[in-house]
Amino acid sequence: MFTASPGYWDERRADESQASNPALREIELSVAEMLERLKPGRAGVARMHQKIRSSLAQVAFGTGDASRHSNAPASAASNAIDKALDKANAAYARQLVNLGLNSAAVELLRSWVELTVDARVLQRQLEIERALAKLAEEATAPSAVYAPGDDPSQLLPAAQMGRALGGVSDETVRQRENAGELFAILPPARKRGRGYPVFQAWPGIVGAPLAKVLSALGGLRGTSAYGFFTSPTDLLGGLTPIEAMAGRLIAPRSLPRESQNLLKASEEDRLAVVVSAAKAYAAAQAA
Repeated sequence: MFTASPGYWDERRADESQASNPALREIELSVAEMLERLKPGRAGVARMHQKIRSSLAQVAFGTGDASRHSNAPASAASNAIDKALDKANAAYARQLVNLGLNSAAVELLRSWVELTVDARVLQRQLEIERALAKLAEEATAPSAVYAPGDDPSQLLPAAQMGRALGGVSDETVRQRENAGELFAILPPARKRGRGYPVFQAWPGIVGAPLAKVLSALGGLRGTSAYGFFTSPTDLLGGLTPIEAMAGRLIAPRSLPRESQNLLKASEEDRLAVVVSAAKAYAAAQAA
């Protein structure tokens, strides 16, 4: 059996001090340390059982002070299971004696099996707690935020578009539109109320990148420009120009490897490909 060297567990704890959940790791190392030092026989097994069950209580009720739960009455179902297990254990013990094992050997075997089961239960519980902690961390982790929305079809009036662009006035928004740096569209079946597609304020698109693509589109604006930005194209491996510029998918779907590589490319390389696609699109519209 492996024997830990002096200071081994102190070193292990130090190595794990930066773990994502040090409380769970401390429980795990403490139980592992006792298991490493345990010698075969009944002596110490009771303490080991107590340690494991106390650790389970800490994991189940949180890693704070579990002592307030230690004297909680067992449920009726738990008592029934305990009684059933006692009867089964007694039956197995008698059978082992009949097969030639003396009572001391049976008792030693029983204590080891119980200890192994308890330790495995604790191990699985620790794994579950770590998985739950990871899920909770992922659920609360900050993700890429595209203000004010993540729907590329959303249209904003000039005032809201100004706020999305960093707090500029609606007049500045219109000036940028006139300069070819932004575009607006009139929704179908409407005669008034033009709106600015929100993706024009997204990282990777806003500002100079958008202006370069609009320049490559020539005089195409309004619904023609909108159709280019929002439509998947073979020129971009099935991506939309919005996705290629932003470096991420708007809608999850399977893509060929070259399209995935494009999403991982640098912003400069992605923009160059979109500009080329815009020139091809403009030429096709003019034909």
